[in-house]
Amino acid sequence: MDYLYNSDIDFVILWVDGNDRKWLQKKAQYVPNLTADVSKERYRDWDNLKYWFRGVAKYAPWVRKIHFVTDEQVPEWLNTEIRIFIVSIIRIIFLKMYCRCLILML
Repeated sequence: MDYLYNSDIDFVILWVDGNDRKWLQKKAQYVPNLTADVSKERYRDWDNLKYWFRGVAKYAPWVRKIHFVTDEQVPEWLNTEIRIFIVSIIRIIFLKMYCRCLILML
């Protein structure tokens, strides 16, 4: 098991605050059609994120970084000083579009 402590393993977690009015307005602009799953339950906060982070700290100390992907939202209780890196979804979308352009240019 010592090899786990020497590994470069990162976790990636995607999260959105489904109650954020600003985010709900953004979401409403991009809902493709009425048949898409846009139910509130899909974005419901189950209040289990704190426990997830505590579980990682206790049972997965070998994790190098946690990349927290979100749409410019961060829970107020989240301590970003320890192994947690906030990643904006906009940055990921931009990189995806940039890579597509590069491929088309080839």
